[in-house]
Amino acid sequence: MDTKSKSKIQQIFSGQSIVRQLSNGLTVTVGKLSLHDFEIREVLGECRKGHIFRAVWVDEQVALKTCDLYKNPEYEDEMLTEVIVYEALKTLQGVCIPRFKAAG
Repeated sequence: MDTKSKSKIQQIFSGQSIVRQLSNGLTVTVGKLSLHDFEIREVLGECRKGHIFRAVWVDEQVALKTCDLYKNPEYEDEMLTEVIVYEALKTLQGVCIPRFKAAG
């Protein structure tokens, strides 16, 4: 990620992070994101929890995974656990797995 994109992401999350305690005892920090922050281009796929879209965010093409937690609150821990897994696999991002940008 270039310096310009990193700076924009830092501005988006500046003072807007949320710390969540999961039922398994793990803690994860996420930012406040809105679908309005993304320019959605097309549907890439669908999974049990929601949809994956090709989108543009902070001038960069990304895959956006969504889940309607209002309709399916039971998926929240599962989605946040994915964030923890991506953080644990940080050295493999961009090599064997996609780079993780943000969660919110």
